[in-house]
Amino acid sequence: MDSQNQYLKLAKNFAGETGEHIQEQVVGKFLVKFNSNTQEILVGRTDLREIRTFYKANSNISTTPFQDALDLAASLTK
Repeated sequence: MDSQNQYLKLAKNFAGETGEHIQEQVVGKFLVKFNSNTQEILVGRTDLREIRTFYKANSNISTTPFQDALDLAASLTK
């Protein structure tokens, strides 16, 4: 399996996760999802069912990864 397919599979699996450790918020047409246990973040278009980005936050760069992802989604809606 190539890395693009692996990325898409991981992102789709994460999109379906639920639990107390998962934070979600809709910003315009974007869904932002954050897993506080794994630091995974997904930003996707709700209307197109399209994954815009999926990544693991780096705590050395950001102490507020969920807020950073919300800010990213807000910038994409402009």
